[in-house]
Amino acid sequence: MDPMRHHSHSHRDHRTSGQVALDACFPYARDILHYPEHVKEEGFETHKVGTILLWGTEEPDVAIDISETLEIKLNALASHASQLSMPRDDMEEFVKRWASRAAERAEGTGYQYAETFRRITFRV
Repeated sequence: MDPMRHHSHSHRDHRTSGQVALDACFPYARDILHYPEHVKEEGFETHKVGTILLWGTEEPDVAIDISETLEIKLNALASHASQLSMPRDDMEEFVKRWASRAAERAEGTGYQYAETFRRITFRV
């Protein structure tokens, strides 16, 4: 999740998880000083993350074709009971709304449905 939003607001937990994921990729994953016990005691090596893709961004620069997997995504979303308080008979409208969002994200890409991301590339 892209933790940096300027035009709209996202849930605090989403912003926090996005920032934690960014920190985990850079600098924590590459820097022995953050978790030296992982190298000493566990034998793990550090890792330099080259690229990350942030979902839920206001400034996407990457589109991924999800046309073949849209139905799987919509079924997964519809099964997310803890996040949905709507009656089952409203599911058809829910699925239409999410399919419409994926179609909007695909505009100008040549895809029927897409997910969009903001790419950050690190020097490795």
